[in-house]
Amino acid sequence: MPSDDICMLLILAQTANQVLVQYVNRWAELREVADKKKEGLQLAHDVNTYHIECQETAVSDCDDFASLFLNSPRFCHDMLLHYFRKYF
Repeated sequence: MPSDDICMLLILAQTANQVLVQYVNRWAELREVADKKKEGLQLAHDVNTYHIECQETAVSDCDDFASLFLNSPRFCHDMLLHYFRKYF
């Protein structure tokens, strides 16, 4: 009965095609979820990097100011004079 075999092959092919479509759709859903997670992680990484850079800049600025302050008696004098004029 060749027609039964052909009919069975057509049913199997249609079922295989449906399963393949389901897998492709599910893969697309998972890919979308993964991309959203990746974006969230990248944003968190960028924010963390920004905070680290701000902290490093602040420390560097403080070091520069301290170096300038300690190595320049005139600057020290001017700053103290400015402070006293402003607050006293």
